[in-house]
Amino acid sequence: RVVCAGRIPYPPPAEAPTPSLACKSTQLSFKMASRTVFSSVAGRGVVRTARSLTTSAATTSASNSSKRTPLVAVASTVAAAAASRHSSTAAVASSSSSSSSSSGDYVSPFSDFFQNIADGKTTLQSHIGGPLPTPEVRHLKCGVPESALRFKTASYGRMLVEPHVQPGEHKVTMKVGLHVLPLETELEHDIFRQIVGRRYIPERNELRLTSDQFASRIENKRHLVSMLDRIIINTKRLAQETEAADTKAGGEA
Repeated sequence: RVVCAGRIPYPPPAEAPTPSLACKSTQLSFKMASRTVFSSVAGRGVVRTARSLTTSAATTSASNSSKRTPLVAVASTVAAAAASRHSSTAAVASSSSSSSSSSGDYVSPFSDFFQNIADGKTTLQSHIGGPLPTPEVRHLKCGVPESALRFKTASYGRMLVEPHVQPGEHKVTMKVGLHVLPLETELEHDIFRQIVGRRYIPERNELRLTSDQFASRIENKRHLVSMLDRIIINTKRLAQETEAADTKAGGEA
């Protein structure tokens, strides 16, 4: 290098090589092939493939003419991709048409339900007219209806230490009014009060039974129902035995 006036002269920039006529024709052919693929196939994958092939082929041909990809091979690759996309689209269309034809025979299991809604019918048969059917009332062995029983429980938050439950968490209280009990005579009422003791609340005229014998609310509830059955059944039995004994004693006298 020669220093002139304190400045270092740099060599002039190299001029870009002028593409030959064959290179220009190759680029034009690739552009036409990519436009044909874009117009024939409306798919992003194929369009991107054609563009990538065009870009790589043009760059390769411009940089090194000895390594150019033949136009016939690229065009055949693009055509094969377009044909595969067309065949897959046709297969999907045929499968969807066959499924739609088969779904025409489908019968919904809720067709009767929606037909009743359209006809204004209900499950209670209220459209027929007249009084609605009353549900069946279930009774205990002693004759007390189950709908007259009231149960009360208490729930607590989960404890961090074992056994993770409160002492009164399984406690169940049952309340039943005295007017629903099948007690007929005054003797039965007297025997009933003697059996239950303080469990009868005269201010509310109800029987209140409590159970925490089991570590389960369900079992305590069953125990209370069984206890009520035994109280009423034994009350009637004792009343009958007392009346029979009184009748026998009166006859002997």
